[in-house]
Amino acid sequence: MTLLVRCARRATPRTAALRAALDATGDDNAFNPSYLRHEGEDHVVYRAHGPGRSLPFVAVHLRRGADGRWVRTDLTAVAAEHGVPVVADPKLVALHGALWVTFNTGHQPDGNALLLMRLTPSPGVPQPCLLEERQRVEKNWGFHITPDGRLGALYAVDPLVRLELAHGEPGDGRPLAFRRVGGPEGRIAAPGLSLGTQPWADGGRLLLVGHQKVWWRGRRGYLGRPVTVDLDEGRVRAHRTVLVHSAASVLRGRSAHNPHASFVTYFAGLAVDGDRAVLGYGVDDARPGFAEVEVGALWR
Repeated sequence: MTLLVRCARRATPRTAALRAALDATGDDNAFNPSYLRHEGEDHVVYRAHGPGRSLPFVAVHLRRGADGRWVRTDLTAVAAEHGVPVVADPKLVALHGALWVTFNTGHQPDGNALLLMRLTPSPGVPQPCLLEERQRVEKNWGFHITPDGRLGALYAVDPLVRLELAHGEPGDGRPLAFRRVGGPEGRIAAPGLSLGTQPWADGGRLLLVGHQKVWWRGRRGYLGRPVTVDLDEGRVRAHRTVLVHSAASVLRGRSAHNPHASFVTYFAGLAVDGDRAVLGYGVDDARPGFAEVEVGALWR
């Protein structure tokens, strides 16, 4: 039996404080936030309109230190200093004791780039992630540390395709070359499932919230779906829970910037704190959302 979680009903003082921090920036059309707490500090990355509601969107990093104050950094401007003009779909991930952001360069006529950039202790140089025979337009890889300590990535979950670092050093500013580990490892009973949040390591498995694509009123709809990846056995499980912002967002929603989407609950962030999971997501590419849910309620 499918279980429906309405994220709009899962607000807590922590999620309310995160939403208030985004509101206080004055950024227009802030959406798809990704949140992590790292080394005692809170971090959020998201996208928003540029000055005067201009496009393309800018990417923003908010950081709250021990003094409780939020500091705003224009990630797009930081990347542009290194020759990367677009920061699309930013997501936070902790790797080797540092906080990183992964992003892509949007839809480009000749294909885009997917990159990793260190954020702490200070911003590093964006590093292109290379892979032979990759898709022309890349959106998201799920970065993690493998059981033997290597930098790995989930390339897809249906079927499962895993990558590992073949050449390069995270943090040195040069490209990172990846290779596939084995072949596709079978499909799961969740057609249209794709990567969403960056994964959270839980022993020998990875937890993430993927995106389940469905058709509604002749357009695509995007739902959240908890996923577990067993690294030792190479298995993927899509759990029976489905996440949406609200029933109203499904019935009356329409993406503000994607004419092909009927409704969008887009999950960009996952942070696990004990038995609680803090989710960051966007509603119809138009506004941010945060929810706090018991881990056991999602990955049953």
